[in-house]
Amino acid sequence: MSDTLNHPDISTAMSIVSNLPNVTLAWSIHLADGRILEYRADAAMEAGSAFKAIVAAACCRLQDSGHIAWTDKLIIRPEDRVEASEVLAQLPDSAGVSLDDAVRAMLTYSDNTATDMILDRIGRGPVLGVVEELGLTNLHIPMSVKHLYAQPEDKYLAGFTTSMNDLRRFYDAIFDNTLLGTGAAQTKMLEFLRGEDVQQGTDWPNGVTCYRKSGSIDSAFLVAQGVGGAFARNGRFATFAMSANWRSDPPAPLVKLFEAFSRGFGTALKLVTETLRDDHQVEENGR
Repeated sequence: MSDTLNHPDISTAMSIVSNLPNVTLAWSIHLADGRILEYRADAAMEAGSAFKAIVAAACCRLQDSGHIAWTDKLIIRPEDRVEASEVLAQLPDSAGVSLDDAVRAMLTYSDNTATDMILDRIGRGPVLGVVEELGLTNLHIPMSVKHLYAQPEDKYLAGFTTSMNDLRRFYDAIFDNTLLGTGAAQTKMLEFLRGEDVQQGTDWPNGVTCYRKSGSIDSAFLVAQGVGGAFARNGRFATFAMSANWRSDPPAPLVKLFEAFSRGFGTALKLVTETLRDDHQVEENGR
């Protein structure tokens, strides 16, 4: 069941962002009753570090098939270090970190060094395999995070570009467990996806649990923020993906932009939690 007309309250919430000049918005929300609420959902959008959830899913599949182990050690080399690595920056060169801890650092704190070390360990093939298996045709995974930082001349840097429909469909496959294969792999993935929300101390209404990965980019002329994930309550879930891209020359104050992005996304997502209350009717074929 598809509802191509936007939920008026969600549209109003996102107007906090859309009222800013030069901002492009997109979202795709799959409610527990089967409805899909969308706006520009097939447009290519920059979503920053949100791609790290797909890297984590590839790791879960490889571990489940016996190709890697969560106890595998990744050794930090000087050439591995990337900016914005809150966790691994505290460790010295030649220190070892388990693959499990690296994935947690990647998703909970968006640690860039951890991300590139994981990609070096597993290769891009398994990550692209997730993309191909799900048929996510509008999704581009960066070669590495360091690769992005090495291109300052790129005025409108393209890191992780995706449509919100594709990003939301990835989370559908996580929660339907059509991607990971076993309950153990899904449980591990959900454990990883809880990290960011727990670390930020977010308090969602209606007793829902949030699983998510957000991301942002703030290059000279492109500011972007994206988030994908799901809310779950009493065995029901709603998946979502949202992105806001701002392109302008000269740049505007980042604080104002990111505050508006966060307020708009947060308000809209709280409305999604409302649909998971027990007194909402669920269709027979609902999720």
